[in-house]
Amino acid sequence: MKTRSYPRLDFEVFLTNRCNLACSYCSSRHLRSEKQARSLNFRSLRRFVDLVARDPRVRPRFPGTAKILFSGGEPLLEFGVMKRIIGYIRRRKLGFKISVMTNGTLLTPERLDYLLKNEVNVGISLDGFRAVNDRHRRFPCGSRRSAFAAVMKGLGRRFPESRHLSRCRLMATLTPQTIGELPEVVDYFRLSLGMKKISVELEAYEPWNRAGVAAFRRALRRMIAGFRAALLPGTDPALAENAFAEFPFLQNKHFPDDERDGRGTLQLALLYDGKFYPSPDLAAGPAALAADYCVGDVERGFDLRALKRLTAPIVRDISGRCKNPIGPRSPFEGYCWAAATGLSGRETDRLLRGTSELNRVFLEETEGWLRAFRLYRKTTLVPGFGDLCHGPRRRAAGPVGRFRLAAGGKPDFVALRRSADFSLYSPGRAGTLRLDADRPGAAAAGLQGPLGTALYSIIKAGRLGRGIRVEIECGGGGGA
Repeated sequence: MKTRSYPRLDFEVFLTNRCNLACSYCSSRHLRSEKQARSLNFRSLRRFVDLVARDPRVRPRFPGTAKILFSGGEPLLEFGVMKRIIGYIRRRKLGFKISVMTNGTLLTPERLDYLLKNEVNVGISLDGFRAVNDRHRRFPCGSRRSAFAAVMKGLGRRFPESRHLSRCRLMATLTPQTIGELPEVVDYFRLSLGMKKISVELEAYEPWNRAGVAAFRRALRRMIAGFRAALLPGTDPALAENAFAEFPFLQNKHFPDDERDGRGTLQLALLYDGKFYPSPDLAAGPAALAADYCVGDVERGFDLRALKRLTAPIVRDISGRCKNPIGPRSPFEGYCWAAATGLSGRETDRLLRGTSELNRVFLEETEGWLRAFRLYRKTTLVPGFGDLCHGPRRRAAGPVGRFRLAAGGKPDFVALRRSADFSLYSPGRAGTLRLDADRPGAAAAGLQGPLGTALYSIIKAGRLGRGIRVEIECGGGGGA
């Protein structure tokens, strides 16, 4: 039965404008440039949580699970107040999904352990190995310290326990200067650091000229070619697992308060000044201009009508100026930053044109692989479908020319897969696998019946570099 999706609230909470790094492409560099250090106090955070939990003007419309992402600046500079508000949320059993986005330089095993115990997802900004990461991610004031080394020190070179992997994500931001290293960065995260969850984003504030877009296309082709090569017979199973792990790019599909998909997810940013904005980038300019984009505060709540009045013309303008708004680069983010920082119409057009080209190239280069990727995930995520990368515990001692399996009724799919492996891994020439589906319920079993067993056997045979003939015996004794 399909789970119903309720409209929900997504908040990015900027705990502070302080940061211990000075990254060249930082999305919050305009906030960090303020001379006065500013942070949200516990009272404001508690007021915000109460507002999200029970505001009668908001919760009836957005009854889904609320998501809160703590960022900055560097949120771990305010770890004390963050701990207090996480404890407040968990004690009240509000069911919020909580995440933290950190640069990782202040992440210690003790802090990581606290976050994990409180079911907080941890995103770590790391652009790759040292040469890639330290090109843009640096300590301020000309410091020669390596940001990469600081992160690795805090993580102990890699995550030592498997439980860390489920709630931790490495997030790389690649620029026109570093996009060429995309395949190597993905392999480094997966194979060297052992990370399962990774995300790659494209720097949001550069126009990305033709050379940058062309470099992105070449990098995508090399990455996907590497994925395909990993599926050839005889390759390391870890490479095959890497190929069909979570795809490293997320596609932007929604604008703030976008109800076109029926979910109506409301996305807002709460800045360290206690005010709500449709995007933190709209607070990038002078204070007087930023006030025009404010849609509420923690004391009075947020004004949904004001949000609609503000975002509707932005969405319309983007739709008319960006041919390909869907892809790994969000036009909304860049547009808001351009508006707040006073870019000219021509400069904004260049920014949106670069976004459109990047998204177009992404769709062109990944469409075929993503189709195969989705099919693979759809089948292999069926319970018991099988491990396509590793050998079975038992295999035939001699050649198996013909092997017959009873696959009708309500079969034990794990047992069917195990029996198929017994034949598939047999020595000698490939034989014939015959599946007996002439029983009630065989068709209804779907991927866990004869169809799934046949599909598994064909894919696995290809993985082993051998041919196989698969026959399905249907009603009346006919073969297929």
